[in-house]
Amino acid sequence: MPEVFHNVPITGSRTLDLNFFAIKLGPTLFWDLIITSVCRGRGPAVGIATGDLKFDETLNFPGSTARNVGHTGSTELTYADTSMRR
Repeated sequence: MPEVFHNVPITGSRTLDLNFFAIKLGPTLFWDLIITSVCRGRGPAVGIATGDLKFDETLNFPGSTARNVGHTGSTELTYADTSMRR
């Protein structure tokens, strides 16, 4: 079933490809409990997220159609410091 935006049917495809890589320095404790799990850690963490969005859509207007084709991508660096300071 096509998606509808402002009474205009949109057909086609969208693809999102995302990768996330991370590294953490410092100790980590993991408790595997019966109902749930708990994880605690200290130290800095760095991550790299990279993603690509590709789309190929057709908008079906009354009496005409429009094609929307393209792609975009991005790479971001993330940082977190989980040190507990008192």
